[in-house]
Amino acid sequence: MKVDVASPGGRAAAYWFSDGLPDLLLGITLLITATACLPWLSHLSARAAGVIFFFIASAAFLLHFAFERRVLESLKARLTYPRTGYVQPPEEAERGAGLVSLSLSEPPRRQNITSFRARVVMICWAFLYIGSNAQDNPAWLPPVLTTALAAVIYLASRNSERPYSWWSAVILALSGLLFVLLSLPVQIRPSLLLMFAGLWLAAQGGCTLADYLHTNPPRKDESR
Repeated sequence: MKVDVASPGGRAAAYWFSDGLPDLLLGITLLITATACLPWLSHLSARAAGVIFFFIASAAFLLHFAFERRVLESLKARLTYPRTGYVQPPEEAERGAGLVSLSLSEPPRRQNITSFRARVVMICWAFLYIGSNAQDNPAWLPPVLTTALAAVIYLASRNSERPYSWWSAVILALSGLLFVLLSLPVQIRPSLLLMFAGLWLAAQGGCTLADYLHTNPPRKDESR
């Protein structure tokens, strides 16, 4: 879904991501999930480890869907809004929101919307599903998946309210080479795939947040 960031609604949607908190929260969620599973997955068979990890990770994604807005609003009330003001949070785009309507009687499509869940969260979940259900999870699969994941997220987000740079997508793609260089056990490959995606998102969000806090110090009347 293409967002016109020059419009008031498009700027409001982009403002939601200006502090990096959505990326950071998703990245931390994926990191915690992957790290918590690593110590004991290696003791299971490859098939059992893939199935169990898929269900645990899917539960983490569901929790993220359920509590993401509530957590972000709380964080932004402490970090973002005191610095640069409050703006109405964007709504999640409905299915088919990117279609152009030919009806002249229909009101203009809202611009203060985001498709972050569809562009990033669900894409990560889809690649997790592929990695955890692959037969025998061959060594060449994780590098292919990380490369494809980076390409899909980059292409899906480049005209959105939250684009990613091409060089950061290259970093995510290259992280898959570690699977080949380190000869990692089959059982933990799906977990590490999720961990690399989490690290990438957390780094994106953390760097954006650090730059935002440096550029926008607390207002004097708010810091007393």
